[in-house]
Amino acid sequence: MGGIKGDSQARKTAIIAVTSHGARLARVVATQLEEADIFLPARLQDEKENNAIYYQPPLSSLVLNLFSSYGKLVFFCALGAVVRMIAPLLRGKADDPAVVVVDERGWNVISLLSGHAGGANRLAIQVAEVLGANPVITTASDLHGVPALDELCRERGWRIENPRLLASLTTAVMEGEEVAVCSDAAAELEEVLGVNFRGFRFLPLEDLAQLPRETWKVAITDRLLPEVVLSGKVLLIRPRRLVAGLGFHRGIGPNKLWECLERALAMAGLSMNGVGALATIDTKGKERGIRELSERLEAELVLLSAQELEGITVPSPPSEHARKWAKVPGVCEQAALAAARGGRLLVRKSRFEGVTVAVAERPWSPGTERGKLSLVGLGPGDPDLLPPRARRALFRSDVVIGYSGYLQRVSGLLGSAESRPYGMGQEAPRLLEAISLARRGKKVCLVSGGDPGIYGMAAVLGDLLLSGQVDIRGLDVEIIPGIPAHCAAASLLGSPLACDFAVISLSDHLVEKERILARVEACAASDLVIVLYNPASSVRRRILSEAAESILKYRPPDVPVALVRNAWREGESVRITTLGELGETEADMHTLVLVGNSETGLAGNWMATRRGYGRREGVERSEVVL
Repeated sequence: MGGIKGDSQARKTAIIAVTSHGARLARVVATQLEEADIFLPARLQDEKENNAIYYQPPLSSLVLNLFSSYGKLVFFCALGAVVRMIAPLLRGKADDPAVVVVDERGWNVISLLSGHAGGANRLAIQVAEVLGANPVITTASDLHGVPALDELCRERGWRIENPRLLASLTTAVMEGEEVAVCSDAAAELEEVLGVNFRGFRFLPLEDLAQLPRETWKVAITDRLLPEVVLSGKVLLIRPRRLVAGLGFHRGIGPNKLWECLERALAMAGLSMNGVGALATIDTKGKERGIRELSERLEAELVLLSAQELEGITVPSPPSEHARKWAKVPGVCEQAALAAARGGRLLVRKSRFEGVTVAVAERPWSPGTERGKLSLVGLGPGDPDLLPPRARRALFRSDVVIGYSGYLQRVSGLLGSAESRPYGMGQEAPRLLEAISLARRGKKVCLVSGGDPGIYGMAAVLGDLLLSGQVDIRGLDVEIIPGIPAHCAAASLLGSPLACDFAVISLSDHLVEKERILARVEACAASDLVIVLYNPASSVRRRILSEAAESILKYRPPDVPVALVRNAWREGESVRITTLGELGETEADMHTLVLVGNSETGLAGNWMATRRGYGRREGVERSEVVL
């Protein structure tokens, strides 16, 4: 495979702690990361623990070694100490490892160095998810919703040929300048990347030369381009879709192979930097030339058996030499097409002294990650009550879809995600769009107020599944719960839901009013505390008073009732009244009504329902656990 050869440490993570508490957190994180080594001070050495590497102070000496030998460093110590240790070691964003710092309590995970190019931002989010911590990302592109081109290229194995322009281009995008993305696969790119590239225009590659010099351009191609076209504001990205098939005599070295491949590519107008894989027959796998060429190009080396090459149809006639020595009708074209996995041949067999070269192009598949649909509960609205898992899902998503009012509450948590607001009552269309985007490889968050399974978007999905209108087989779907409205409202009152209760919506949009009132009456007869969602709207003014009349058949008029509006968000209000006065009380869609039962009472401002019905203060106190 491509990448740094002979240096497995470069892909590994070093986790460094300096205290016993940090060591415990480090061990937790290490279990969730691939290829992670733990480094602890020798004074913490425990004979029972043999899964750590122990070092002698000073820590700075250890860091000097780790900085050059590991691709990712996670520190459990003070941020300032880490900054002082690594400052003299910095080489540049293309060479520095990813550095993440976690505080001693495991509350915050800070992406410190190589956020995009080295993957520190992604690592910080991953560590935060393990610890239930808050990921701290400070890169401007993430904060302003600007696509991080260096991270995108790293994820997909693409190469930026002139990275010095990247910072200027990112600044231009943040300042509102339009950028043109020119590619020989513009339509496919826009389909997969357009969600995150708002403000970018996707154009065919041939349009690049026609654009004004002062316009920022991103050229994504493995073709060679004239210098006059690349002069000025053009960021050149090689998606590395080219697969070079090679046949060669024994003992031919890497320089000869490089020269032949470069000549074959140049004749076809293709770039050496666009080669993402080399392919040949497996009997050549031990040849020094092909292995060193793979390392020099940082290209995947694909070795294929004679059986795998035999069935590949190619345009060139069979080779007697290949048939004699490799037992196949040919090597280079067959290997290029086999490794291209359904791609097309761009360069037919080119013969050089002792070497044959063919080049194929892999199908355009920019999306490497599987799509995911997350149904996220936002809780009552206070950001402090949003679970860490929901925060991470929002931050890591490509698209966030939901009712416009809900999206406004979380606008500061979306990272680079696109926000797609919908009006009230458009639940099915927003769900269908979310499913469609997830199937196209996007990470999609579909948000609900409160909990998605309680009158929320998970319920909408359930309706469509039961009716056969959607199919989510093969789709990665998760539900992230949120604090439901009745729990948020109850927390402002005391303990009104301490024992059995029922939740009923008074909205007759989907359920007929007669059935709703029958349910209310049944709950009243059962002496359940009753929570009423959606008690009134501009067109439903009578149903709350009708519900109150049904409950009054079974409960006295002095039963406590609470009306909580906008719990835990702007405009919050709490009003205590009685069941007898409920029918005349004003309420709206933002109000939740909690009707007490025979065991509900008031103690000052505290509304409480006894946990043990029929018991009174002082009875069976031994059962009370505080």
